[in-house]
Amino acid sequence: MQISCEVCNKKFKTKRHLKLHYARNHVDKAEWSDVCKICGKVYADSEILKRHIATHEDNSLIQCEEADCDKQFSSLSAYKKHKQHIHEQNNLTKKKKPYQCSVEGCEASFAKHHLLTQHSYVHTGIPPFSCSTCERSFLTQTHRNRHMKVHNGYKCSQCTKSMSTWTELRSHIAINHPREYKCSDCDKVFYMACRLKEHKSVHSEERQVFKCRQCDRTFVKKHNLKAHVRVVHLKQLKFKCVHENCGKSFAYKHSLKKHMRIHQDGYVPPKKRIPVGRKKVGLVSRITGLDPNQKLLSVLS
Repeated sequence: MQISCEVCNKKFKTKRHLKLHYARNHVDKAEWSDVCKICGKVYADSEILKRHIATHEDNSLIQCEEADCDKQFSSLSAYKKHKQHIHEQNNLTKKKKPYQCSVEGCEASFAKHHLLTQHSYVHTGIPPFSCSTCERSFLTQTHRNRHMKVHNGYKCSQCTKSMSTWTELRSHIAINHPREYKCSDCDKVFYMACRLKEHKSVHSEERQVFKCRQCDRTFVKKHNLKAHVRVVHLKQLKFKCVHENCGKSFAYKHSLKKHMRIHQDGYVPPKKRIPVGRKKVGLVSRITGLDPNQKLLSVLS
């Protein structure tokens, strides 16, 4: 027969368990009456207090018999729980590992065969994973496989080319096989899925817009609005050039970094690139619409 708590209706098998539950959950700790006279700790039950007092008496403590374990317990039941959950569970886990070291006196075992092979280095001092092309050896299979790329190269999955390093392969793919993410609502194309996701909010009817209070500009991202206010209205250009006789300031760190190139020895300003198939047109030609190959004097006469 189970006993129910009058407050929360939770059921218990014994009166003592009900008493403990009531004291711990429905009585303020300040009202607990079972106090240890040695250290002053307060408990909800007299039996728990007795077990606590026993911990102050060194002779009554039970020492764990397992090697390298200095735990002590005030009761046999507490010691049995400790032994079952800590030591017996660990021994059971050790037995489950199928790959045992064959060296005499070594009790190491492993869940996977390659870990056992790697363990052999402890006894031989020789890295167990050898390269089939050269004489190099490695401690782990992962390092050996990574080294093999030096001989085999990093092959591009989209063409026949092969690169000597992973970085070169990534650069090759980015330049020659870029992935394109096209917006379904407009003609814009992005090379990263996250950038397309950010852009899609522009076409949303329910998108949140952040409006500048000092001008008519609006922004989809709040941090863009903050940057606009800081640079345009507050004129906070916190990245200053420290080069002598320059004094220029910039809103962003990357702008300052780009600017610092002009102070390097031997700096040559980059030429403006004109897209292939497009001729450079002068100001007069753009205004008048005349052939850019005509001489200025003939145009003005």
